[in-house]
Amino acid sequence: MDIQITVPSQVISVPDTDLLAKMPETDVVSYLTGKGYTVTKTVTPPPPPPPPPPPPITIATKVLPAAKVGVAYSASLDATSKAGAITSWRTVDPNGALLDYPTPAPGLAWGGVNSQVPGLTITGTPTVAGSTTFRFKVTDAAGNTLITDPFTLAVAASDMVPPPPPPPPPPSGKGKLYIGSSWPSNPATAAKLMAMHGLTPAQCCIINKYIGSMSGWAGPKIFGQWNFQSTKDTANGTGKDFAGNAQDCINAGIDLIRLAWEFNTGNPADAYSYFTGKNPTGFKDRWKYIVSEYSRVAVANGLPADHFKFIFNPDKGTWSPGNPQPILDFYPGKDYVSMVAMDFYTDRAAPAGQGQIDYYNKNYAWSPKAMIDLATANGHDIGIPEWSNRGDQYGEPFSDGAFIGAIVDLATKFIAATGKNAYLACWDYMYPTQNNLWVFHAPVNQASIDALTAKIASLKTSGMLV
Repeated sequence: MDIQITVPSQVISVPDTDLLAKMPETDVVSYLTGKGYTVTKTVTPPPPPPPPPPPPITIATKVLPAAKVGVAYSASLDATSKAGAITSWRTVDPNGALLDYPTPAPGLAWGGVNSQVPGLTITGTPTVAGSTTFRFKVTDAAGNTLITDPFTLAVAASDMVPPPPPPPPPPSGKGKLYIGSSWPSNPATAAKLMAMHGLTPAQCCIINKYIGSMSGWAGPKIFGQWNFQSTKDTANGTGKDFAGNAQDCINAGIDLIRLAWEFNTGNPADAYSYFTGKNPTGFKDRWKYIVSEYSRVAVANGLPADHFKFIFNPDKGTWSPGNPQPILDFYPGKDYVSMVAMDFYTDRAAPAGQGQIDYYNKNYAWSPKAMIDLATANGHDIGIPEWSNRGDQYGEPFSDGAFIGAIVDLATKFIAATGKNAYLACWDYMYPTQNNLWVFHAPVNQASIDALTAKIASLKTSGMLV
Protein backbone atom coordinates (compact mmCIF):
# COMPACT_ATOMS: atom_id res chain seq x y z
CA MET A 1 0.00 0.00 0.00
CA ASP A 2 1.23 3.46 -0.87
CA ILE A 3 -0.10 6.34 1.34
CA GLN A 4 0.22 9.94 0.35
CA ILE A 5 -0.12 12.35 3.34
CA THR A 6 -1.15 15.97 2.87
CA VAL A 7 -0.21 18.10 5.98
CA PRO A 8 -2.77 20.80 6.90
CA SER A 9 -1.35 24.29 7.79
CA GLN A 10 -2.57 24.17 11.37
CA VAL A 11 -1.02 20.81 12.12
CA ILE A 12 2.62 21.02 13.32
CA SER A 13 3.45 17.50 14.42
CA VAL A 14 4.27 14.82 11.94
CA PRO A 15 3.10 11.28 12.55
CA ASP A 16 5.56 8.60 13.35
CA THR A 17 5.93 6.93 9.98
CA ASP A 18 7.72 4.02 11.56
CA LEU A 19 4.68 3.46 13.72
CA LEU A 20 2.37 3.78 10.77
CA ALA A 21 4.30 1.22 8.84
CA LYS A 22 3.65 -1.28 11.57
CA MET A 23 -0.13 -0.73 11.72
CA PRO A 24 -2.80 -2.47 9.58
CA GLU A 25 -4.06 -0.44 6.66
CA THR A 26 -7.45 0.34 8.17
CA ASP A 27 -5.89 1.57 11.44
CA VAL A 28 -3.45 3.81 9.57
CA VAL A 29 -6.23 5.53 7.68
CA SER A 30 -8.32 5.94 10.86
CA TYR A 31 -5.36 7.27 12.87
CA LEU A 32 -4.29 9.84 10.31
CA THR A 33 -7.80 10.98 9.64
CA GLY A 34 -8.30 11.51 13.39
CA LYS A 35 -5.18 13.69 13.53
CA GLY A 36 -6.52 15.98 10.84
CA TYR A 37 -4.57 14.66 7.95
CA THR A 38 -5.97 14.10 4.53
CA VAL A 39 -5.09 10.62 3.38
CA THR A 40 -4.97 9.61 -0.25
CA LYS A 41 -4.53 5.88 -0.70
CA THR A 42 -3.13 4.36 -3.86
CA VAL A 43 -3.17 0.57 -4.23
CA THR A 44 -0.92 -0.95 -6.83
CA PRO A 45 -2.35 -4.29 -8.11
CA PRO A 46 -0.09 -7.27 -8.12
CA PRO A 47 1.47 -8.12 -11.46
CA PRO A 48 -0.48 -10.70 -13.56
CA PRO A 49 0.76 -14.26 -13.54
CA PRO A 50 3.00 -15.16 -16.42
CA PRO A 51 1.18 -16.69 -19.45
CA PRO A 52 1.16 -20.48 -19.67
CA PRO A 53 3.78 -21.91 -21.91
CA PRO A 54 2.56 -22.70 -25.45
CA PRO A 55 1.39 -26.29 -25.93
CA PRO A 56 4.21 -28.45 -27.01
CA ILE A 57 2.15 -29.85 -29.91
CA THR A 58 2.18 -27.96 -33.19
CA ILE A 59 0.00 -28.76 -36.25
CA ALA A 60 1.96 -28.02 -39.38
CA THR A 61 -0.91 -28.54 -41.86
CA LYS A 62 -3.44 -25.71 -42.07
CA VAL A 63 -5.72 -26.66 -45.01
CA LEU A 64 -6.64 -29.90 -46.76
CA PRO A 65 -6.32 -29.83 -50.54
CA ALA A 66 -9.56 -30.23 -52.51
CA ALA A 67 -10.54 -33.59 -53.98
CA LYS A 68 -12.55 -34.62 -57.06
CA VAL A 69 -14.73 -37.63 -57.74
CA GLY A 70 -12.88 -40.23 -59.78
CA VAL A 71 -9.44 -38.67 -59.27
CA ALA A 72 -6.83 -40.33 -57.02
CA TYR A 73 -6.31 -38.29 -53.85
CA SER A 74 -3.55 -38.11 -51.22
CA ALA A 75 -3.13 -35.64 -48.36
CA SER A 76 -1.45 -35.58 -44.96
CA LEU A 77 -1.76 -33.71 -41.68
CA ASP A 78 1.50 -33.47 -39.77
CA ALA A 79 2.12 -32.64 -36.11
CA THR A 80 5.18 -32.34 -33.87
CA SER A 81 5.63 -32.01 -30.10
CA LYS A 82 8.42 -30.57 -27.95
CA ALA A 83 7.53 -33.10 -25.25
CA GLY A 84 7.89 -36.28 -27.24
CA ALA A 85 6.53 -38.23 -30.14
CA ILE A 86 2.92 -37.92 -31.34
CA THR A 87 1.09 -41.04 -30.18
CA SER A 88 -2.46 -40.68 -31.57
CA TRP A 89 -4.92 -38.73 -33.69
CA ARG A 90 -8.60 -39.01 -32.70
CA THR A 91 -11.60 -37.51 -34.48
CA VAL A 92 -13.61 -35.40 -32.01
CA ASP A 93 -16.41 -32.86 -31.80
CA PRO A 94 -15.71 -29.20 -30.95
CA ASN A 95 -15.87 -30.04 -27.23
CA GLY A 96 -13.33 -32.83 -27.52
CA ALA A 97 -15.80 -35.72 -27.29
CA LEU A 98 -14.68 -38.63 -29.42
CA LEU A 99 -16.46 -39.20 -32.74
CA ASP A 100 -16.19 -42.15 -35.08
CA TYR A 101 -15.65 -41.36 -38.76
CA PRO A 102 -15.06 -44.74 -40.43
CA THR A 103 -13.90 -42.97 -43.59
CA PRO A 104 -13.11 -39.36 -44.47
CA ALA A 105 -15.51 -39.61 -47.47
CA PRO A 106 -16.84 -42.37 -49.74
CA GLY A 107 -13.88 -43.89 -51.57
CA LEU A 108 -11.25 -42.46 -49.20
CA ALA A 109 -9.51 -44.05 -46.22
CA TRP A 110 -7.66 -42.86 -43.14
CA GLY A 111 -4.04 -43.68 -42.51
CA GLY A 112 -2.79 -43.15 -38.99
CA VAL A 113 -6.02 -41.93 -37.43
CA ASN A 114 -6.72 -43.40 -34.00
CA SER A 115 -3.35 -45.12 -33.97
CA GLN A 116 0.14 -44.39 -32.67
CA VAL A 117 1.68 -42.59 -35.63
CA PRO A 118 3.05 -39.05 -35.88
CA GLY A 119 1.02 -38.07 -38.93
CA LEU A 120 -2.42 -38.55 -40.47
CA THR A 121 -2.98 -39.43 -44.14
CA ILE A 122 -6.05 -39.50 -46.38
CA THR A 123 -5.80 -41.54 -49.56
CA GLY A 124 -8.01 -43.16 -52.16
CA THR A 125 -10.32 -42.16 -55.03
CA PRO A 126 -13.47 -40.26 -54.02
CA THR A 127 -16.76 -41.61 -55.36
CA VAL A 128 -19.31 -39.06 -54.09
CA ALA A 129 -19.22 -35.25 -54.21
CA GLY A 130 -19.72 -33.29 -51.00
CA SER A 131 -17.79 -31.90 -48.02
CA THR A 132 -17.08 -33.04 -44.47
CA THR A 133 -15.54 -31.11 -41.57
CA PHE A 134 -13.31 -32.78 -38.95
CA ARG A 135 -11.54 -31.84 -35.75
CA PHE A 136 -8.83 -33.97 -34.21
CA LYS A 137 -7.49 -34.55 -30.73
CA VAL A 138 -3.75 -35.03 -31.03
CA THR A 139 -1.83 -36.62 -28.13
CA ASP A 140 1.92 -36.83 -27.54
CA ALA A 141 3.99 -39.27 -25.49
CA ALA A 142 3.89 -37.01 -22.41
CA GLY A 143 0.09 -37.01 -22.38
CA ASN A 144 -0.25 -33.49 -23.78
CA THR A 145 -3.29 -32.99 -26.01
CA LEU A 146 -4.41 -30.46 -28.59
CA ILE A 147 -7.84 -30.01 -30.20
CA THR A 148 -7.20 -28.82 -33.73
CA ASP A 149 -9.01 -26.15 -35.65
CA PRO A 150 -11.59 -27.61 -38.06
CA PHE A 151 -10.40 -29.13 -41.32
CA THR A 152 -12.82 -29.31 -44.28
CA LEU A 153 -12.42 -31.94 -46.95
CA ALA A 154 -14.26 -30.82 -50.09
CA VAL A 155 -14.92 -33.34 -52.88
CA ALA A 156 -15.98 -31.81 -56.20
CA ALA A 157 -18.10 -33.59 -58.79
CA SER A 158 -16.34 -35.41 -61.57
CA ASP A 159 -15.79 -33.82 -64.95
CA MET A 160 -16.38 -37.18 -66.63
CA VAL A 161 -19.76 -38.38 -67.86
CA PRO A 162 -20.72 -41.35 -65.67
CA PRO A 163 -21.06 -44.69 -67.43
CA PRO A 164 -24.56 -46.07 -67.90
CA PRO A 165 -25.86 -48.14 -64.98
CA PRO A 166 -25.45 -51.89 -65.30
CA PRO A 167 -28.47 -53.83 -66.52
CA PRO A 168 -30.80 -55.06 -63.79
CA PRO A 169 -30.18 -58.57 -62.58
CA PRO A 170 -32.36 -61.29 -64.06
CA PRO A 171 -35.52 -62.07 -62.11
CA SER A 172 -34.94 -64.45 -59.27
CA GLY A 173 -38.01 -66.53 -60.02
CA LYS A 174 -38.60 -68.74 -63.04
CA GLY A 175 -42.09 -68.17 -64.34
CA LYS A 176 -44.18 -70.69 -66.23
CA LEU A 177 -46.64 -70.52 -69.10
CA TYR A 178 -49.96 -72.35 -68.95
CA ILE A 179 -52.16 -72.77 -72.03
CA GLY A 180 -55.73 -73.95 -71.70
CA SER A 181 -59.40 -73.42 -72.47
CA SER A 182 -62.13 -71.32 -70.94
CA TRP A 183 -65.27 -72.48 -72.79
CA PRO A 184 -66.36 -75.18 -72.89
CA SER A 185 -63.86 -75.78 -70.15
CA ASN A 186 -63.87 -79.27 -68.78
CA PRO A 187 -61.49 -82.23 -68.71
CA ALA A 188 -62.79 -83.54 -72.04
CA THR A 189 -62.14 -80.27 -73.86
CA ALA A 190 -58.76 -79.88 -72.20
CA ALA A 191 -57.86 -83.40 -73.30
CA LYS A 192 -58.49 -82.39 -76.94
CA LEU A 193 -56.27 -79.38 -76.52
CA MET A 194 -53.55 -81.53 -74.96
CA ALA A 195 -53.71 -84.07 -77.74
CA MET A 196 -53.60 -81.46 -80.51
CA HIS A 197 -50.56 -79.62 -79.12
CA GLY A 198 -48.76 -82.30 -77.15
CA LEU A 199 -49.38 -80.75 -73.72
CA THR A 200 -49.48 -82.47 -70.34
CA PRO A 201 -52.21 -81.84 -67.73
CA ALA A 202 -49.77 -79.79 -65.64
CA GLN A 203 -49.24 -77.46 -68.62
CA CYS A 204 -52.92 -77.01 -69.37
CA CYS A 205 -55.28 -74.78 -67.35
CA ILE A 206 -59.07 -74.73 -67.47
CA ILE A 207 -61.45 -71.97 -66.37
CA ASN A 208 -65.10 -72.34 -65.49
CA LYS A 209 -67.74 -70.72 -63.30
CA TYR A 210 -69.05 -74.19 -62.43
CA ILE A 211 -66.82 -75.90 -59.89
CA GLY A 212 -68.22 -79.34 -60.64
CA SER A 213 -67.41 -79.05 -64.35
CA MET A 214 -63.70 -79.04 -63.52
CA SER A 215 -63.82 -82.03 -61.21
CA GLY A 216 -61.09 -84.57 -61.80
CA TRP A 217 -58.75 -82.26 -63.76
CA ALA A 218 -55.14 -82.57 -62.56
CA GLY A 219 -53.85 -79.27 -64.00
CA PRO A 220 -54.45 -75.69 -62.82
CA LYS A 221 -58.13 -74.81 -62.39
CA ILE A 222 -59.59 -71.30 -62.19
CA PHE A 223 -63.03 -70.76 -60.66
CA GLY A 224 -65.09 -67.80 -61.88
CA GLN A 225 -66.75 -66.36 -58.74
CA TRP A 226 -69.71 -64.70 -60.41
CA ASN A 227 -71.73 -63.14 -57.61
CA PHE A 228 -70.18 -60.10 -55.98
CA GLN A 229 -72.69 -57.95 -54.16
CA SER A 230 -75.33 -60.63 -53.60
CA THR A 231 -74.47 -63.22 -50.96
CA LYS A 232 -75.92 -66.32 -52.62
CA ASP A 233 -74.32 -67.69 -55.78
CA THR A 234 -77.22 -68.49 -58.07
CA ALA A 235 -75.62 -67.82 -61.46
CA ASN A 236 -73.07 -70.57 -60.87
CA GLY A 237 -75.75 -72.99 -59.86
CA THR A 238 -74.43 -73.59 -56.34
CA GLY A 239 -76.80 -71.37 -54.36
CA LYS A 240 -74.03 -71.06 -51.80
CA ASP A 241 -72.43 -68.08 -50.15
CA PHE A 242 -68.75 -67.17 -50.51
CA ALA A 243 -67.68 -69.47 -47.71
CA GLY A 244 -69.58 -72.35 -49.30
CA ASN A 245 -67.90 -71.78 -52.65
CA ALA A 246 -64.53 -71.54 -50.92
CA GLN A 247 -65.08 -74.93 -49.30
CA ASP A 248 -66.12 -76.48 -52.61
CA CYS A 249 -62.96 -75.04 -54.23
CA ILE A 250 -60.79 -76.62 -51.55
CA ASN A 251 -62.54 -79.95 -52.06
CA ALA A 252 -61.96 -79.69 -55.82
CA GLY A 253 -58.31 -78.60 -55.55
CA ILE A 254 -58.97 -75.08 -56.87
CA ASP A 255 -57.01 -72.10 -55.54
CA LEU A 256 -57.29 -69.52 -58.37
CA ILE A 257 -60.40 -67.33 -58.17
CA ARG A 258 -61.50 -65.09 -61.04
CA LEU A 259 -63.56 -62.59 -59.08
CA ALA A 260 -66.13 -60.22 -60.66
CA TRP A 261 -64.53 -60.44 -64.09
CA GLU A 262 -65.43 -57.79 -66.66
CA PHE A 263 -66.92 -55.73 -63.82
CA ASN A 264 -66.52 -52.58 -65.93
CA THR A 265 -68.72 -53.78 -68.82
CA GLY A 266 -71.64 -55.48 -67.12
CA ASN A 267 -70.49 -58.95 -66.08
CA PRO A 268 -71.60 -59.56 -63.39
CA ALA A 269 -74.29 -56.92 -63.01
CA ASP A 270 -73.97 -56.63 -59.24
CA ALA A 271 -70.28 -55.68 -59.65
CA TYR A 272 -70.99 -53.41 -62.64
CA SER A 273 -73.19 -51.23 -60.43
CA TYR A 274 -70.10 -50.14 -58.49
CA PHE A 275 -68.47 -49.11 -61.75
CA THR A 276 -71.40 -47.18 -63.18
CA GLY A 277 -71.95 -45.60 -59.76
CA LYS A 278 -68.30 -44.47 -59.72
CA ASN A 279 -67.82 -46.15 -56.36
CA PRO A 280 -64.29 -47.62 -56.34
CA THR A 281 -64.13 -47.51 -52.54
CA GLY A 282 -67.25 -49.65 -52.20
CA PHE A 283 -65.96 -52.06 -54.85
CA LYS A 284 -62.60 -52.50 -53.14
CA ASP A 285 -64.20 -52.93 -49.73
CA ARG A 286 -66.49 -55.63 -51.11
CA TRP A 287 -63.58 -57.34 -52.84
CA LYS A 288 -61.59 -57.41 -49.59
CA TYR A 289 -64.59 -58.83 -47.73
CA ILE A 290 -64.89 -61.71 -50.21
CA VAL A 291 -61.16 -62.37 -49.95
CA SER A 292 -61.48 -62.46 -46.17
CA GLU A 293 -64.30 -65.02 -46.41
CA TYR A 294 -62.20 -67.30 -48.61
CA SER A 295 -59.23 -66.80 -46.28
CA ARG A 296 -61.31 -67.71 -43.23
CA VAL A 297 -62.35 -71.01 -44.82
CA ALA A 298 -58.78 -71.77 -45.86
CA VAL A 299 -57.52 -71.34 -42.30
CA ALA A 300 -60.35 -73.48 -40.98
CA ASN A 301 -59.10 -76.25 -43.28
CA GLY A 302 -55.54 -75.98 -41.99
CA LEU A 303 -54.34 -74.04 -45.06
CA PRO A 304 -52.44 -70.72 -45.15
CA ALA A 305 -54.58 -67.59 -44.99
CA ASP A 306 -53.36 -66.63 -48.49
CA HIS A 307 -54.12 -70.07 -49.99
CA PHE A 308 -56.53 -68.59 -52.53
CA LYS A 309 -55.18 -66.36 -55.32
CA PHE A 310 -57.53 -63.73 -56.73
CA ILE A 311 -57.58 -62.41 -60.30
CA PHE A 312 -58.29 -58.75 -61.16
CA ASN A 313 -59.86 -59.04 -64.63
CA PRO A 314 -61.45 -55.92 -66.16
CA ASP A 315 -62.66 -55.89 -69.74
CA LYS A 316 -61.07 -53.64 -72.34
CA GLY A 317 -63.56 -50.76 -72.06
CA THR A 318 -64.26 -48.43 -74.97
CA TRP A 319 -63.79 -45.04 -73.30
CA SER A 320 -60.67 -43.26 -72.12
CA PRO A 321 -58.52 -44.66 -74.96
CA GLY A 322 -55.01 -45.42 -73.78
CA ASN A 323 -55.76 -44.28 -70.20
CA PRO A 324 -56.47 -47.11 -67.74
CA GLN A 325 -56.69 -44.86 -64.67
CA PRO A 326 -60.51 -45.01 -64.29
CA ILE A 327 -60.14 -48.82 -64.12
CA LEU A 328 -57.03 -48.73 -61.93
CA ASP A 329 -59.03 -46.77 -59.35
CA PHE A 330 -60.87 -50.06 -58.70
CA TYR A 331 -57.69 -52.12 -58.19
CA PRO A 332 -57.98 -53.52 -54.62
CA GLY A 333 -54.24 -53.50 -53.92
CA LYS A 334 -51.36 -55.95 -54.20
CA ASP A 335 -52.23 -57.74 -50.96
CA TYR A 336 -55.63 -58.76 -52.36
CA VAL A 337 -54.67 -59.65 -55.94
CA SER A 338 -52.33 -62.32 -57.29
CA MET A 339 -52.99 -62.10 -61.02
CA VAL A 340 -53.86 -59.24 -63.37
CA ALA A 341 -55.83 -60.30 -66.44
CA MET A 342 -57.70 -59.11 -69.51
CA ASP A 343 -59.91 -60.76 -72.10
CA PHE A 344 -58.54 -60.44 -75.63
CA TYR A 345 -60.57 -60.94 -78.80
CA THR A 346 -59.44 -59.82 -82.23
CA ASP A 347 -61.03 -56.57 -83.30
CA ARG A 348 -62.04 -56.30 -86.96
CA ALA A 349 -61.77 -52.52 -86.68
CA ALA A 350 -58.00 -52.71 -86.40
CA PRO A 351 -56.49 -51.13 -89.55
CA ALA A 352 -54.66 -53.37 -91.96
CA GLY A 353 -51.02 -53.68 -91.01
CA GLN A 354 -51.60 -52.63 -87.40
CA GLY A 355 -51.21 -55.46 -84.94
CA GLN A 356 -54.07 -56.26 -82.62
CA ILE A 357 -51.94 -55.65 -79.50
CA ASP A 358 -50.88 -52.20 -80.69
CA TYR A 359 -54.48 -51.39 -81.63
CA TYR A 360 -55.73 -52.38 -78.17
CA ASN A 361 -53.03 -50.32 -76.46
CA LYS A 362 -54.07 -47.20 -78.36
CA ASN A 363 -57.85 -47.54 -78.44
CA TYR A 364 -58.93 -49.16 -75.18
CA ALA A 365 -58.67 -48.19 -71.54
CA TRP A 366 -57.71 -51.69 -70.43
CA SER A 367 -55.07 -53.08 -72.74
CA PRO A 368 -52.13 -55.50 -72.81
CA LYS A 369 -49.83 -52.64 -71.84
CA ALA A 370 -52.03 -51.60 -68.89
CA MET A 371 -52.20 -55.22 -67.70
CA ILE A 372 -48.44 -55.77 -67.90
CA ASP A 373 -47.62 -52.40 -66.31
CA LEU A 374 -49.85 -53.11 -63.30
CA ALA A 375 -48.61 -56.70 -62.93
CA THR A 376 -44.95 -55.71 -63.20
CA ALA A 377 -45.28 -52.87 -60.70
CA ASN A 378 -46.90 -55.12 -58.09
CA GLY A 379 -45.29 -58.52 -58.67
CA HIS A 380 -48.40 -60.24 -60.09
CA ASP A 381 -48.87 -63.01 -62.62
CA ILE A 382 -50.78 -62.18 -65.80
CA GLY A 383 -53.63 -63.99 -67.48
CA ILE A 384 -55.78 -63.88 -70.61
CA PRO A 385 -58.75 -65.95 -69.43
CA GLU A 386 -60.67 -65.39 -72.67
CA TRP A 387 -58.60 -65.42 -75.84
CA SER A 388 -60.12 -65.75 -79.26
CA ASN A 389 -59.49 -65.07 -82.92
CA ARG A 390 -63.00 -64.20 -83.99
CA GLY A 391 -64.01 -65.25 -87.46
CA ASP A 392 -67.32 -65.01 -89.25
CA GLN A 393 -69.05 -63.59 -86.22
CA TYR A 394 -68.32 -60.48 -88.25
CA GLY A 395 -69.58 -62.03 -91.45
CA GLU A 396 -66.18 -62.97 -92.80
CA PRO A 397 -63.61 -65.71 -92.25
CA PHE A 398 -60.76 -64.67 -90.04
CA SER A 399 -57.57 -66.65 -90.07
CA ASP A 400 -54.66 -64.88 -88.42
CA GLY A 401 -51.81 -67.00 -87.14
CA ALA A 402 -49.81 -63.84 -86.46
CA PHE A 403 -52.27 -62.80 -83.75
CA ILE A 404 -51.87 -66.14 -81.97
CA GLY A 405 -48.10 -65.89 -82.14
CA ALA A 406 -48.16 -62.31 -80.83
CA ILE A 407 -50.18 -63.33 -77.76
CA VAL A 408 -47.77 -66.15 -76.90
CA ASP A 409 -44.81 -63.82 -77.46
CA LEU A 410 -46.37 -61.22 -75.16
CA ALA A 411 -46.69 -63.82 -72.42
CA THR A 412 -43.20 -65.28 -72.80
CA LYS A 413 -41.55 -61.82 -72.82
CA PHE A 414 -43.38 -60.97 -69.61
CA ILE A 415 -42.22 -64.24 -68.01
CA ALA A 416 -38.61 -63.62 -69.05
CA ALA A 417 -38.65 -60.05 -67.73
CA THR A 418 -40.36 -60.70 -64.39
CA GLY A 419 -40.01 -64.36 -63.49
CA LYS A 420 -43.77 -64.52 -62.94
CA ASN A 421 -46.38 -66.83 -64.52
CA ALA A 422 -48.75 -66.33 -67.45
CA TYR A 423 -52.05 -68.13 -68.11
CA LEU A 424 -53.61 -68.19 -71.61
CA ALA A 425 -57.06 -69.76 -71.97
CA CYS A 426 -58.74 -70.06 -75.36
CA TRP A 427 -62.44 -69.32 -75.54
CA ASP A 428 -64.64 -71.68 -77.53
CA TYR A 429 -61.80 -74.07 -78.26
CA MET A 430 -62.68 -76.19 -81.33
CA TYR A 431 -66.31 -75.52 -80.56
CA PRO A 432 -68.73 -73.73 -82.92
CA THR A 433 -71.28 -71.59 -81.11
CA GLN A 434 -74.35 -70.84 -83.18
CA ASN A 435 -72.92 -69.62 -86.48
CA ASN A 436 -69.68 -68.30 -85.06
CA LEU A 437 -66.42 -69.98 -85.86
CA TRP A 438 -63.94 -68.68 -83.38
CA VAL A 439 -60.42 -69.28 -82.38
CA PHE A 440 -59.35 -72.82 -83.23
CA HIS A 441 -62.21 -74.38 -85.10
CA ALA A 442 -60.75 -75.92 -88.26
CA PRO A 443 -60.68 -75.38 -91.13
CA VAL A 444 -61.52 -71.67 -90.90
CA ASN A 445 -58.78 -70.92 -88.39
CA GLN A 446 -56.30 -73.60 -89.33
CA ALA A 447 -53.59 -70.93 -89.41
CA SER A 448 -54.28 -70.21 -85.75
CA ILE A 449 -54.05 -73.88 -84.87
CA ASP A 450 -50.76 -74.24 -86.71
CA ALA A 451 -49.34 -71.07 -85.14
CA LEU A 452 -50.06 -72.24 -81.60
CA THR A 453 -48.68 -75.70 -82.32
CA ALA A 454 -45.43 -74.17 -83.58
CA LYS A 455 -45.13 -71.86 -80.55
CA ILE A 456 -45.71 -74.69 -78.08
CA ALA A 457 -43.11 -76.84 -79.83
CA SER A 458 -40.49 -74.12 -79.45
CA LEU A 459 -41.43 -73.52 -75.83
CA LYS A 460 -40.93 -77.14 -74.82
CA THR A 461 -37.18 -76.62 -74.96
CA SER A 462 -37.23 -73.20 -73.22
CA GLY A 463 -38.22 -74.42 -69.79
CA MET A 464 -41.21 -72.04 -69.62
CA LEU A 465 -43.73 -74.84 -69.84
CA VAL A 466 -44.15 -76.76 -66.60
